[in-house]
Amino acid sequence: MAEGGGSSRRDGKRYTDLSNEPDKPLPPLQKFTNQPVPQLQDAVKSIHNALQKLPSVQDRVWRGINGNIVGQYKANSVHVWWGASSCSDQVHVTETFLDKKSDRTLFSIKCYEGKIIKNHSAFPNESEIVLPPGTCLRVKSLSNIAAKVHIIDMEQIPYEEPSPEIAPTSSASTDEHHVYLIWLDGFVNKSKDNIETQEQLRQLNNNFKSFEKPDRCESFINQSTNHSRIIIIVGGQIGRQFVPKVHDYAHLKTIFVFCMNKVENEKWVKNHDKVTSLFFSATELF
Repeated sequence: MAEGGGSSRRDGKRYTDLSNEPDKPLPPLQKFTNQPVPQLQDAVKSIHNALQKLPSVQDRVWRGINGNIVGQYKANSVHVWWGASSCSDQVHVTETFLDKKSDRTLFSIKCYEGKIIKNHSAFPNESEIVLPPGTCLRVKSLSNIAAKVHIIDMEQIPYEEPSPEIAPTSSASTDEHHVYLIWLDGFVNKSKDNIETQEQLRQLNNNFKSFEKPDRCESFINQSTNHSRIIIIVGGQIGRQFVPKVHDYAHLKTIFVFCMNKVENEKWVKNHDKVTSLFFSATELF
């Protein structure tokens, strides 16, 4: 689904164009031979790889379903959505899928890893954002804004180890040596060069994350388990305020400062021993 990727674009439309689904059930298969069932990871690899090529977006997204299911979501409970979850950044889009005469539930989700696919979708007007499989969400609050309209407010959090607080149907395991590579900069998704650099960083580390806003990056670091290891690349201007806030987290191991003026930034980084390098060109990273 990346820009310019013909096969990825076809993959996106293949998975979103419901109008091409058959109207009638297919006849039973005949004269088939037994074959090993492929692993789920292999079966969804194509769509997963396509999603990973898109830059992550940090936004408030909405997902709606018919029925009242708030009883399955308690405040502060954690849920892992194992499927790719179709959402929209426009709440009115959910109205086209819901029965307005019956109970319906709206998920209001603060995400940092949504993937914009409207340019690759069969329904571009829906402003669709997909949450990748395995997205971990914490319930912040439950409310009713109108009769038969139930709201579940959630926020995306790092993948967590199973605990009594995690919903039984959504447990997740975390690698004891998980290493996250994070890039924090207000312009991280604003230029072609930055997008290309993200692709290179993602090839270096499958757990690469990008953030435009310091508070969301800090929240991710704060909620990461102490079993994680975090490496940060941060812009010099943001870094002056951000680095002192997160420097003492035990699982934050290394900080790289990306700046245009090394001399000016050397004045403040000398007080933070986890800052191991100042650089002004992305090529210095590789």
